[in-house]
Amino acid sequence: MVSLPSAFIRAGFAGAVGSLWTVPEESTAQLMTSFYRLWQEKGIPPVQALAEAQKELRESEKFHHPFYWAAFYLTGV
Repeated sequence: MVSLPSAFIRAGFAGAVGSLWTVPEESTAQLMTSFYRLWQEKGIPPVQALAEAQKELRESEKFHHPFYWAAFYLTGV
């Protein structure tokens, strides 16, 4: 896949999170906040942290629809 996250990987970054479609800011902010909290504060590996953050959104009343959480993927790491 040719994308901005792939360019970061080629530039030497260990990994990058990308999305397959445009996702509203509010749900993206919530997902990324959860992702970084789980990864940085709790020490959960990035792949698992992203999956857990997606699960949190999936279980929320407001963002349960896959449109809000299924677009995100992790490249690298």
